[in-house]
Amino acid sequence: MLRLAFLFIIFLWLSFRWWRNRSSVIINWPVVGMLPGLFLNSSRVHEFVTYMLQQCGGTFVFKGPWMGTLDALLTSNPENVHHILRKKAFNYHKGVEFKEIFDEFFGDGIFCADGDRWKTQRRTVHSFIKNSKFEETVERIIQRKVLQGIFVILEHFSEQRKEVDMQEVLKRFMFDFICLLMLGFDPNSLSIEFPQVPYKQAYYDME
Repeated sequence: MLRLAFLFIIFLWLSFRWWRNRSSVIINWPVVGMLPGLFLNSSRVHEFVTYMLQQCGGTFVFKGPWMGTLDALLTSNPENVHHILRKKAFNYHKGVEFKEIFDEFFGDGIFCADGDRWKTQRRTVHSFIKNSKFEETVERIIQRKVLQGIFVILEHFSEQRKEVDMQEVLKRFMFDFICLLMLGFDPNSLSIEFPQVPYKQAYYDME
């Protein structure tokens, strides 16, 4: 009898929590937090998160299970993004776990750096990007890959009256652009044949 009374009390408590939060975008349940709502929308998670942000004015606090570490602050507010990624970026450390995950790919570069090291690398990168020769190089590479790559491919498929995967075209454009800009060579993955370049696939896998 005591067990039934205990279960009934729990049922009433859960019902009260549901009734109190029934108008919320996602219900924050006892113990499990907001995970049930996320799981129910797992097949359309991007649309669901977008909807939550729209309903909450662009910023939303996601609460995970009580005993876990899944609490997260989600924001799509341009002012918040600017504050976090640029204006006060040095206040938002990526942490040890982030570095352990991406250290193999980025080492001690700006993508993994924190604190004073991040500030120093940011100043270096900023001065490099603002250099007139860098801007000229970027413009020259883009013109070359658009005229000799994208336009040629689109013209070819247009003449053949065939469909072309524009996502694949743009991915190859970016890969060739990065290789030319950072490494000084052109892998020519952006061509009519759509050649299979092993290190291009490795780059996509890393992404």
